[in-house]
Formats: sequence, structure tokens, C-alpha cells
Amino acid sequence: MRAAVILQRGSSVLLVQHADPATGAEWWVPPGGGLEDADETVMHCAAREAREESGLDVRVGRLVYLREFTSDGARNIELFFAGEVIGGTLTTANAQGCGPDEHMIRDVRWIERSEIARLTVYPECLAREFWEDVERGFTDVRYLGRAGG
Repeated sequence: MRAAVILQRGSSVLLVQHADPATGAEWWVPPGGGLEDADETVMHCAAREAREESGLDVRVGRLVYLREFTSDGARNIELFFAGEVIGGTLTTANAQGCGPDEHMIRDVRWIERSEIARLTVYPECLAREFWEDVERGFTDVRYLGRAGG
């Protein structure tokens, strides 16, 4: 299971750039990661991952998106929560020593809505429907389907 937090500021959203060291492929995602035994809840997981990947302290709000994905042949669930920044300083330095992600994370920054369409972002709805969902106030949890093989 993976939990992430979507942080919006005006017409921008906070995204973390990842790059595969073997292939060089790059993509941007909201800060998030896998549930660990020490996490009390999936919301705690999302907040911890946001701190590790962005340096920001966040308040995790309601669940807004759910997606299934396949990784290494196993089916998983990914939860995306709305959130707000309550402290911290934007940096990727906290990812050092946190496992494989430290070798994949390249950048973290606020990406303007107009820029997102030119990037590879996951979930893909961040480039399109997300802004409509923001305007509607996320009336329901949206199922984003199944990604991967």
C-alpha cells in the first residue's frame, strides 16, 4: 500500500521529481510512499513521506483519489489525500538515508498548472481533472483505475 498527499497552493501543486538511475526515465508525483510497520495509520504514512521527500510538515485531510497499481507482479492500492502545509522548509535532503528513493529523488517544487501538461505526472489526473475536482471541492473519492501490468 502506498499513501501520498496532494498539496495545492493557488494554481500550483507540490510534486517530487523521480528519475530511474538505470534508464534515466523521469516522472513527477505528489510526495508519498509505502506504508511501514511504524506508521500508526495511512494518514501518518502520507505525512511522514511528505516530510521525507519535501521537508514540509503537512496536515493530512480527506481521501480524494484511490488507484490500483501493479509493481513487481503484485497488486497494490495507492491512496491520495488532500493536505495543507503547516511548517517546514522545502528540501529533498530528508530523503537521504531513507532507502531506494534517495537515489531516485531529484527535485521537489511547486509546479504551476500550466507546466504540468508538459511533464510526466502520476496520477495523470493531476494534469486534467484535478483542477475540476478542486473547484468542486472534491465531492467524492474518485477511483482512478488500475495502472501498470
